[in-house]
Amino acid sequence: MGVLVLVSGALLVLSSSDLFTDQKLYTGKEDHSITLAEASQLTHNFQKQASADQVIAQYFGRDAVINILQQKGCVGMRIYNGMDENGNPHPVIVGVDGNGSDMTEGLLAERASACPPFCSQVNDLNSPMSNSEFSLNY
Repeated sequence: MGVLVLVSGALLVLSSSDLFTDQKLYTGKEDHSITLAEASQLTHNFQKQASADQVIAQYFGRDAVINILQQKGCVGMRIYNGMDENGNPHPVIVGVDGNGSDMTEGLLAERASACPPFCSQVNDLNSPMSNSEFSLNY
């Protein structure tokens, strides 16, 4: 008989033997790839509803990400949506182990550089689908 399990918004059906093994739910080899067109549609959906001064992206340096991923037992990372007392977004990055647990005793990252004002050159992810829909203030 199968057991239904909800993991990060996905419904999985596991057999009872799956529940009592040391098999890891997270491997670090999950495929999260999407096309540029799909990514562009997602970012444009957000930007269409964003105010002109709203943060649309956050930058994290390579060393911060690598240091989190190089922790013993870390197979990936989770990004939490945070907010300061003024309502400004602050993503928080934490490592994730093979069981899908946050590695809260390890390294964490925040202090990202927000866009705007620290934005990339105009590209398919940050430019409007049509000039009448949205305009970035550079």
